[in-house]
Amino acid sequence: MPRTDYWNSNNPDIRNSMVAMRRAAAMARVIAIQTNTGIVVCRDGKPARITAQELRNEDARNRRLDMTPSERAKAARIELEQAILDYLAARPEGAINNEIARELGLESDFAGRQKNYLSYSLLGGLMKRGLIVREVVDGKKPFKKV
Repeated sequence: MPRTDYWNSNNPDIRNSMVAMRRAAAMARVIAIQTNTGIVVCRDGKPARITAQELRNEDARNRRLDMTPSERAKAARIELEQAILDYLAARPEGAINNEIARELGLESDFAGRQKNYLSYSLLGGLMKRGLIVREVVDGKKPFKKV
């Protein structure tokens, strides 16, 4: 079926398949950047490998100012998570939340006391996706990149 016929199909699954594939491709790019791995795409009918750094560069070029607040927040979360992953990659021994928050400028102040909920939230999301782990070492619980 020619590409343009997808949109005219009577079957809603076929009509929506291109949207679903684009969404899956976008998510694959996000995961590749977060895990510092490349992806393979088809360019001019041939397979082409794109590194995580090339994906980051393309994303920076394609970022638009007319993004919705939700889209900007999601992009910012991805950037913050990547900064944490990069920070932990440089520290095989791991780091505790306070160190991560302080070094990356993510410290939060609540009623005069440091709480660092933002960094804990980001670390929790990375743990949930299996990108980092937390182990007890000498009474501390450092986060480590997997």
